[in-house]
Amino acid sequence: MPPPPKKPARPAVTRRFLADEMSTSRGKRLVMQQALGLAAPPMGPPEVKKTPLVQHLEALMQRGAKPELSRFLLTKTLELERTARTDFTAGRALLRAYEVIAREPAFAEQAVAWAARAGRDPALVAALAGGPVEALAERVVTGIVTPAAQHVRAVLEARFKTVKNAPAKVGAAIDRLFRPFDAKSAFAAAAQLKPSQPTPAPPATALRTNS
Repeated sequence: MPPPPKKPARPAVTRRFLADEMSTSRGKRLVMQQALGLAAPPMGPPEVKKTPLVQHLEALMQRGAKPELSRFLLTKTLELERTARTDFTAGRALLRAYEVIAREPAFAEQAVAWAARAGRDPALVAALAGGPVEALAERVVTGIVTPAAQHVRAVLEARFKTVKNAPAKVGAAIDRLFRPFDAKSAFAAAAQLKPSQPTPAPPATALRTNS
């Protein structure tokens, strides 16, 4: 009489499970699947689900729709800032968006104004940084304020060119824009990027003629 057939060897468990994983129903199910030789889904990091607000912001950046992006930031920045306190994807997208518009002369003033205000909000700075604040400060100064500051004077001069005493008004507007970058700001280094004041032209003297 022939001997009975041998049972096939049980596949070895290919993944080690931690104690807390073994205590869950999912962990037990995965051990069973591996023991039976079934394919088990990988246990990687959880997928980050972006909010519709962040998705819309990223879509605008991908499309290169800078005027629309600027308008969106004017109305949704505060909401994005609130979201960024608990959702790092919102803070990351917000920084990228302001880096995009900072390079456009038409939106340079908007970018500097946001950086000036954000730097004086410790909770927002901590949320945006997600680590050392110095790294965030360097990114904001070099990626937002530096390119925007190159356009601010020209934009303001064009705005006030038909106004009486235009140079003084341009200078006052620049002072207001860069004043928040003081010792209380996390981005205080941006104060060094303030455009210099132009030398006022000498008053025209009336020529006297002999009658």
